[in-house]
Amino acid sequence: MERAAWPAPRSLALRVVAAAVVVLALAHLAERRAARCLVPLFRAEIGLLADSFVVDDARVAPDGANETVRFRANLARPLAIDGRVAYPFGWNGRPEGGFQVTYTVGGILAYSALMLIAVLAWPAERMRELALRAALALAFAAVLLLTEVPVTVSAELWNGLYDLLGLHRTSGWMIASRFLMGGGGYVIALAMAAAAIVSAQHASLGAHRRAAPHGRSVVPIK
Repeated sequence: MERAAWPAPRSLALRVVAAAVVVLALAHLAERRAARCLVPLFRAEIGLLADSFVVDDARVAPDGANETVRFRANLARPLAIDGRVAYPFGWNGRPEGGFQVTYTVGGILAYSALMLIAVLAWPAERMRELALRAALALAFAAVLLLTEVPVTVSAELWNGLYDLLGLHRTSGWMIASRFLMGGGGYVIALAMAAAAIVSAQHASLGAHRRAAPHGRSVVPIK
């Protein structure tokens, strides 16, 4: 089986720098618009992941020098945890309020940007291979975009509820969020980039072999 030559370190480093400049510049220009487009999807997904809460408001909002996606939520219903009952804010005359979680707009595209840098920096032998790689990368980017923010917000909502009740507990969403924010998200992004590169290379090579004309040989008759 043919194997692509490993790129020279200097050439690969230059490609990484070039890809990083392009991807990060585009990400900076697009991050606010992307956040606005993704807010409804984030809100719907949080409603599925943390269905004990209802998101009353979700929007892009300034927070000092940064722009954030701000989520405001309340309990959907009274909830009993470890013998204690938490009631929604405003329930039967209780004080109004809620839980608020913010996420920096600049962080939304971080994992996808890293994956795209790796995908674009690695050399491709054929345009077909590059096109397949790009298609896979877009699909993986969608998964990354719809994972980090909803998981983190769900984790913070549960953490806020536990703090309110004085419970020393850690939700499964918090474990997942800490894994992602502790570097796991970047590892997953690089693994997705590798999967896109290898899958596109194999698919392109197979298509190239099928399209190539069959070789002929002439054997002299003695």
